[in-house]
Amino acid sequence: MKYKKIYEYIPYLEKLENTDDGYNFISKESTPLLTFDQEIITLREDLYNEGVIHQDYNKILKDYYGDRNIKTLKDEDVKKAPTIVVEALISNIIKQDRFVEGLLISCLKNGSLLFLIKELKNREED
Repeated sequence: MKYKKIYEYIPYLEKLENTDDGYNFISKESTPLLTFDQEIITLREDLYNEGVIHQDYNKILKDYYGDRNIKTLKDEDVKKAPTIVVEALISNIIKQDRFVEGLLISCLKNGSLLFLIKELKNREED
């Protein structure tokens, strides 16, 4: 399996769904600081190291979905998309979290990152 190391995170990600686990807010004067558990930090690093993250993810998504807002995608839309598009959707979550604080937390809590990783795994198993 191409992303075996990434798939090992699935049980951990399943535990995070619909919880407040995996991150902490540390109060620094008037601005809270968001910190992630080591497991999340390692997952982000592994997504880069294993080649899941694409630098040109915006172009990949635009080429496939056009001007469609990716927030409106349904599970079926993702399942019909090529693997590189699923990887680009994961890339979008990881890379955009730098600019939209809380995006990764949201995607951990609502299970969307888990869904995308499971979709990659399902494609390899078929």
